[in-house]
Amino acid sequence: MSWLPAIAWAGVIFAFSAQPNLRFVPDAGLDFIVRKAGHMGVFGILALLAWWALARTATWRWPWAWALGVSVLYAMTDEFHQGFVAGRHPSVVDVSIDGTGAVIAVVVVSLIRQVSKDTVRATLTGLDMSPGTESLPGSSAEVGARRQRDALARLEFPDLTSETLAAIRAPRRFDRPVGNPTAPDEKSATPDKPSPPIGRAP
Repeated sequence: MSWLPAIAWAGVIFAFSAQPNLRFVPDAGLDFIVRKAGHMGVFGILALLAWWALARTATWRWPWAWALGVSVLYAMTDEFHQGFVAGRHPSVVDVSIDGTGAVIAVVVVSLIRQVSKDTVRATLTGLDMSPGTESLPGSSAEVGARRQRDALARLEFPDLTSETLAAIRAPRRFDRPVGNPTAPDEKSATPDKPSPPIGRAP
């Protein structure tokens, strides 16, 4: 399901590329600008949808880079497809324009995400806790601090689940008491001396 939007959008691009003698406005110069701007726009959207899908279905590093590769590869196949459409022809320049649109979209969204992260992080780290209540389990300050840490963790790791956060927060349990578990008990290590018989000197 994560790939459905990207696949649907790729189908829209394919449908436009299958149109013979495609023109948007009567003026040739303005139509050229509109078509090239459209190239950048539709492939920028495709790159973002592919990025979104890869971030949720793959464990690869830098999903945005893979999304750019997918977009450029599809741009190449799209131009090859246009070679079989009347009034259309493949163009290396169009592939470059498509790739430029994808790069611009990824860069802009990356900057927006980084600014949003920095803003939220600064807001969360700037929260004050009431003095004297930080160590009280279950207090409002302790709950607020836990939510603050969870929000910061989600900023750094967007795919972090609630179950993983709960496992991280859970205290460790020890089967043995704190200290040296191999040290013998003092009472068991020193045998009791037998008491002398009554009436006899020790």
